[in-house]
Amino acid sequence: MKKYLLIIYTLCFLSIGAFSQDMLTMFLNTKAEEAKRVVPFSRKYIAVGTSYQLGLPMGNMTTGMSPVHSLHLSGALPLNFITPNLQMGLDAAYGIYGLKNFGIKYKQADNYINTTINYTSDVAQAGLFANYVFFANRKIQPFVTARFGYMALSSCFYVADPLDPDACRVLENETIQSDGTLYWGYGMGFRWNVCTNTEKSKYFLEFSVVQTRGNLIDYVNVAHLQNHTAPIAPTNDTKPIDVTFVNPGNQNLHQHRIGELYNNPLNLLQFKIGYTVYLRLK
Repeated sequence: MKKYLLIIYTLCFLSIGAFSQDMLTMFLNTKAEEAKRVVPFSRKYIAVGTSYQLGLPMGNMTTGMSPVHSLHLSGALPLNFITPNLQMGLDAAYGIYGLKNFGIKYKQADNYINTTINYTSDVAQAGLFANYVFFANRKIQPFVTARFGYMALSSCFYVADPLDPDACRVLENETIQSDGTLYWGYGMGFRWNVCTNTEKSKYFLEFSVVQTRGNLIDYVNVAHLQNHTAPIAPTNDTKPIDVTFVNPGNQNLHQHRIGELYNNPLNLLQFKIGYTVYLRLK
Protein backbone atom coordinates (compact mmCIF):
# COMPACT_ATOMS: atom_id res chain seq x y z
CA MET A 1 0.00 0.00 0.00
CA LYS A 2 2.81 2.41 0.91
CA LYS A 3 4.48 1.54 -2.39
CA TYR A 4 1.40 2.62 -4.36
CA LEU A 5 1.04 5.81 -2.31
CA LEU A 6 4.67 6.67 -2.98
CA ILE A 7 4.11 6.20 -6.72
CA ILE A 8 0.98 8.40 -6.60
CA TYR A 9 2.79 11.15 -4.63
CA THR A 10 5.69 11.06 -7.10
CA LEU A 11 3.35 11.36 -10.09
CA CYS A 12 1.49 14.27 -8.44
CA PHE A 13 4.77 16.05 -7.67
CA LEU A 14 5.97 15.62 -11.23
CA SER A 15 2.63 16.84 -12.59
CA ILE A 16 2.66 19.92 -10.34
CA GLY A 17 6.27 20.65 -11.37
CA ALA A 18 5.46 20.35 -15.04
CA PHE A 19 2.36 22.53 -14.63
CA SER A 20 4.36 25.16 -12.74
CA GLN A 21 7.03 25.16 -15.43
CA ASP A 22 4.37 25.57 -18.12
CA MET A 23 2.78 28.45 -16.20
CA LEU A 24 6.16 30.13 -15.72
CA THR A 25 6.95 29.76 -19.42
CA MET A 26 3.53 31.17 -20.36
CA PHE A 27 4.03 34.13 -17.97
CA LEU A 28 7.47 34.94 -19.39
CA ASN A 29 6.17 34.67 -22.94
CA THR A 30 3.27 36.98 -22.09
CA LYS A 31 5.66 39.55 -20.64
CA ALA A 32 7.86 39.30 -23.70
CA GLU A 33 4.86 39.87 -25.97
CA GLU A 34 3.76 42.85 -23.88
CA ALA A 35 7.25 44.31 -24.14
CA LYS A 36 7.10 43.96 -27.91
CA ARG A 37 3.74 45.69 -28.01
CA VAL A 38 5.03 48.83 -26.27
CA VAL A 39 5.38 50.61 -29.59
CA PRO A 40 6.73 53.20 -30.06
CA PHE A 41 7.39 53.95 -26.38
CA SER A 42 10.11 51.30 -26.11
CA ARG A 43 12.04 53.01 -28.92
CA LYS A 44 13.64 56.39 -29.44
CA TYR A 45 11.35 58.69 -31.40
CA ILE A 46 10.15 62.25 -31.76
CA ALA A 47 6.45 63.13 -31.89
CA VAL A 48 5.87 65.88 -34.46
CA GLY A 49 2.47 67.56 -34.70
CA THR A 50 0.69 70.27 -36.64
CA SER A 51 -2.81 71.53 -35.92
CA TYR A 52 -5.40 74.26 -36.12
CA GLN A 53 -5.95 76.06 -32.82
CA LEU A 54 -8.96 78.15 -31.83
CA GLY A 55 -8.54 80.47 -28.84
CA LEU A 56 -11.70 81.76 -27.19
CA PRO A 57 -11.34 84.80 -24.88
CA MET A 58 -12.54 84.14 -21.33
CA GLY A 59 -13.22 86.27 -18.25
CA ASN A 60 -12.53 90.01 -18.58
CA MET A 61 -10.74 89.38 -21.87
CA THR A 62 -14.07 88.87 -23.62
CA THR A 63 -14.34 92.69 -23.62
CA GLY A 64 -13.19 93.86 -27.02
CA MET A 65 -11.36 90.64 -27.92
CA SER A 66 -12.17 88.33 -30.83
CA PRO A 67 -11.42 84.58 -31.19
CA VAL A 68 -7.86 83.75 -32.22
CA HIS A 69 -7.32 81.45 -35.22
CA SER A 70 -3.81 79.93 -35.17
CA LEU A 71 -1.51 77.40 -36.78
CA HIS A 72 0.17 75.27 -34.11
CA LEU A 73 3.41 73.23 -34.42
CA SER A 74 5.02 70.94 -31.82
CA GLY A 75 7.78 68.40 -31.27
CA ALA A 76 8.28 66.15 -28.24
CA LEU A 77 10.52 63.34 -26.97
CA PRO A 78 9.60 60.57 -24.49
CA LEU A 79 11.19 60.84 -21.05
CA ASN A 80 12.12 57.14 -20.84
CA PHE A 81 14.27 57.65 -17.73
CA ILE A 82 11.06 58.60 -15.87
CA THR A 83 8.36 56.75 -17.80
CA PRO A 84 7.92 56.19 -21.56
CA ASN A 85 4.37 57.52 -21.34
CA LEU A 86 5.63 61.01 -20.44
CA GLN A 87 6.54 63.28 -23.36
CA MET A 88 8.13 66.73 -23.18
CA GLY A 89 8.86 69.17 -25.96
CA LEU A 90 8.51 72.59 -27.59
CA ASP A 91 5.50 74.13 -29.29
CA ALA A 92 4.77 77.37 -31.13
CA ALA A 93 1.73 79.00 -32.69
CA TYR A 94 0.91 82.04 -34.80
CA GLY A 95 -2.59 83.39 -35.33
CA ILE A 96 -4.84 86.31 -36.21
CA TYR A 97 -7.65 87.85 -34.14
CA GLY A 98 -8.29 91.08 -36.04
CA LEU A 99 -8.30 92.00 -39.73
CA LYS A 100 -10.19 94.99 -41.12
CA ASN A 101 -10.13 97.99 -43.47
CA PHE A 102 -11.97 101.17 -42.50
CA GLY A 103 -12.11 104.78 -43.60
CA ILE A 104 -11.79 108.16 -41.90
CA LYS A 105 -13.59 111.11 -43.44
CA TYR A 106 -14.46 114.14 -41.36
CA LYS A 107 -13.73 117.86 -41.01
CA GLN A 108 -12.91 119.72 -37.81
CA ALA A 109 -12.12 123.45 -37.95
CA ASP A 110 -9.66 123.86 -40.84
CA ASN A 111 -8.52 120.23 -40.72
CA TYR A 112 -9.94 117.78 -43.22
CA ILE A 113 -9.15 114.03 -43.15
CA ASN A 114 -10.06 111.61 -45.93
CA THR A 115 -8.10 108.35 -45.93
CA THR A 116 -8.30 104.60 -45.26
CA ILE A 117 -6.64 102.42 -42.63
CA ASN A 118 -5.59 98.77 -42.87
CA TYR A 119 -5.67 97.05 -39.47
CA THR A 120 -4.25 93.66 -38.41
CA SER A 121 -3.88 92.04 -34.99
CA ASP A 122 -1.89 88.85 -34.49
CA VAL A 123 -0.81 86.51 -31.68
CA ALA A 124 2.47 84.61 -31.36
CA GLN A 125 3.22 82.09 -28.62
CA ALA A 126 6.06 79.65 -27.89
CA GLY A 127 6.99 77.51 -24.92
CA LEU A 128 7.44 74.13 -23.28
CA PHE A 129 4.82 71.45 -22.79
CA ALA A 130 4.53 68.01 -21.20
CA ASN A 131 2.00 65.29 -22.07
CA TYR A 132 1.24 62.13 -20.12
CA VAL A 133 -0.34 59.55 -22.43
CA PHE A 134 -2.56 56.74 -21.12
CA PHE A 135 -3.19 53.38 -22.85
CA ALA A 136 -0.40 53.81 -25.39
CA ASN A 137 -1.37 50.66 -27.30
CA ARG A 138 -5.08 51.39 -27.63
CA LYS A 139 -7.08 52.90 -30.45
CA ILE A 140 -7.98 55.89 -28.28
CA GLN A 141 -5.15 57.30 -26.17
CA PRO A 142 -6.21 60.00 -23.67
CA PHE A 143 -3.62 62.36 -22.22
CA VAL A 144 -3.23 65.28 -19.83
CA THR A 145 -1.03 68.25 -20.65
CA ALA A 146 0.72 71.19 -18.97
CA ARG A 147 2.21 74.21 -20.77
CA PHE A 148 4.43 77.19 -20.00
CA GLY A 149 5.78 79.89 -22.28
CA TYR A 150 5.51 83.44 -23.62
CA MET A 151 2.69 85.01 -25.65
CA ALA A 152 2.82 88.31 -27.56
CA LEU A 153 -0.10 90.31 -29.00
CA SER A 154 0.63 92.84 -31.71
CA SER A 155 -1.59 95.23 -33.71
CA CYS A 156 -0.61 97.25 -36.75
CA PHE A 157 -2.47 100.24 -38.23
CA TYR A 158 -1.33 101.34 -41.67
CA VAL A 159 -2.69 104.74 -42.71
CA ALA A 160 -2.86 105.24 -46.48
CA ASP A 161 -2.11 108.48 -48.29
CA PRO A 162 -5.08 110.92 -48.38
CA LEU A 163 -7.68 110.33 -51.06
CA ASP A 164 -7.97 114.09 -51.63
CA PRO A 165 -4.82 116.15 -52.39
CA ASP A 166 -5.93 118.94 -50.02
CA ALA A 167 -6.68 116.58 -47.10
CA CYS A 168 -4.41 116.28 -44.07
CA ARG A 169 -1.52 113.82 -44.35
CA VAL A 170 -0.38 111.45 -41.58
CA LEU A 171 3.19 111.96 -40.31
CA GLU A 172 3.90 108.24 -39.84
CA ASN A 173 1.97 105.75 -41.93
CA GLU A 174 2.45 102.77 -39.61
CA THR A 175 1.44 102.58 -35.95
CA ILE A 176 2.20 99.37 -34.01
CA GLN A 177 0.94 98.44 -30.57
CA SER A 178 2.39 95.32 -28.91
CA ASP A 179 2.55 93.67 -25.51
CA GLY A 180 3.42 90.25 -24.09
CA THR A 181 3.26 88.08 -21.02
CA LEU A 182 4.32 84.72 -19.65
CA TYR A 183 1.57 82.12 -19.83
CA TRP A 184 0.82 78.80 -18.19
CA GLY A 185 -1.82 76.27 -19.12
CA TYR A 186 -3.32 72.88 -18.34
CA GLY A 187 -5.73 70.65 -20.16
CA MET A 188 -6.58 67.26 -21.59
CA GLY A 189 -7.17 65.54 -24.90
CA PHE A 190 -6.84 62.28 -26.77
CA ARG A 191 -5.08 60.77 -29.76
CA TRP A 192 -6.95 58.57 -32.17
CA ASN A 193 -4.90 55.88 -33.82
CA VAL A 194 -5.77 56.02 -37.53
CA CYS A 195 -4.05 52.73 -38.45
CA THR A 196 -5.62 49.27 -38.20
CA ASN A 197 -2.50 47.79 -36.57
CA THR A 198 -2.49 49.71 -33.31
CA GLU A 199 0.68 47.98 -32.10
CA LYS A 200 2.84 49.45 -34.87
CA SER A 201 0.99 52.65 -35.65
CA LYS A 202 2.70 56.02 -35.77
CA TYR A 203 -0.08 58.22 -37.19
CA PHE A 204 -2.63 59.89 -34.92
CA LEU A 205 -5.40 62.45 -35.05
CA GLU A 206 -5.19 64.65 -31.96
CA PHE A 207 -7.85 66.66 -30.12
CA SER A 208 -7.26 68.76 -27.00
CA VAL A 209 -8.55 71.66 -24.93
CA VAL A 210 -6.25 73.81 -22.79
CA GLN A 211 -6.99 76.61 -20.34
CA THR A 212 -4.29 79.27 -20.85
CA ARG A 213 -3.70 82.09 -18.37
CA GLY A 214 -1.19 84.89 -17.93
CA ASN A 215 -0.52 88.34 -16.49
CA LEU A 216 -2.02 91.67 -17.57
CA ILE A 217 -1.66 92.38 -21.27
CA ASP A 218 -2.67 95.20 -23.64
CA TYR A 219 -4.80 94.35 -26.67
CA VAL A 220 -6.74 96.36 -29.24
CA ASN A 221 -10.48 96.68 -28.78
CA VAL A 222 -11.52 95.14 -32.11
CA ALA A 223 -15.17 95.99 -31.42
CA HIS A 224 -14.46 99.75 -31.39
CA LEU A 225 -12.18 100.82 -34.20
CA GLN A 226 -12.52 104.37 -35.48
CA ASN A 227 -14.75 104.31 -38.55
CA HIS A 228 -17.14 107.13 -37.68
CA THR A 229 -17.28 110.84 -38.51
CA ALA A 230 -15.71 111.98 -35.24
CA PRO A 231 -12.85 110.90 -32.97
CA ILE A 232 -13.46 108.27 -30.28
CA ALA A 233 -14.27 109.84 -26.92
CA PRO A 234 -11.66 109.02 -24.23
CA THR A 235 -12.65 106.81 -21.27
CA ASN A 236 -11.05 105.87 -17.95
CA ASP A 237 -10.94 102.15 -18.81
CA THR A 238 -8.98 102.35 -22.05
CA LYS A 239 -5.73 103.65 -23.50
CA PRO A 240 -5.92 105.71 -26.71
CA ILE A 241 -4.23 104.89 -30.00
CA ASP A 242 -3.57 108.25 -31.64
CA VAL A 243 -1.89 109.23 -34.89
CA THR A 244 -0.64 112.68 -35.85
CA PHE A 245 -1.77 114.45 -39.05
CA VAL A 246 -0.43 117.62 -40.63
CA ASN A 247 -2.49 120.19 -42.50
CA PRO A 248 -0.77 120.80 -45.88
CA GLY A 249 -2.07 124.38 -46.00
CA ASN A 250 -1.05 125.80 -42.63
CA GLN A 251 1.22 122.97 -41.30
CA ASN A 252 -1.01 122.60 -38.28
CA LEU A 253 -0.39 119.35 -36.36
CA HIS A 254 -3.35 117.55 -34.82
CA GLN A 255 -4.06 114.05 -33.54
CA HIS A 256 -6.84 111.64 -34.40
CA ARG A 257 -7.76 108.60 -32.30
CA ILE A 258 -8.00 105.49 -34.48
CA GLY A 259 -8.50 102.87 -31.77
CA GLU A 260 -8.23 101.97 -28.12
CA LEU A 261 -6.48 99.42 -25.92
CA TYR A 262 -7.81 97.26 -23.10
CA ASN A 263 -5.62 95.85 -20.33
CA ASN A 264 -6.77 92.57 -18.79
CA PRO A 265 -5.23 89.29 -17.57
CA LEU A 266 -4.54 86.83 -20.37
CA ASN A 267 -7.30 84.21 -20.34
CA LEU A 268 -7.91 81.95 -23.35
CA LEU A 269 -9.62 78.59 -23.78
CA GLN A 270 -7.70 76.94 -26.62
CA PHE A 271 -9.16 74.10 -28.70
CA LYS A 272 -6.84 72.15 -30.97
CA ILE A 273 -7.42 69.59 -33.72
CA GLY A 274 -4.47 68.25 -35.66
CA TYR A 275 -2.23 65.42 -36.79
CA THR A 276 0.68 63.81 -34.92
CA VAL A 277 3.37 61.54 -36.37
CA TYR A 278 5.97 59.49 -34.47
CA LEU A 279 9.33 59.63 -36.26
CA ARG A 280 11.92 57.07 -35.16
CA LEU A 281 15.38 58.29 -34.19
CA LYS A 282 18.47 56.18 -34.85
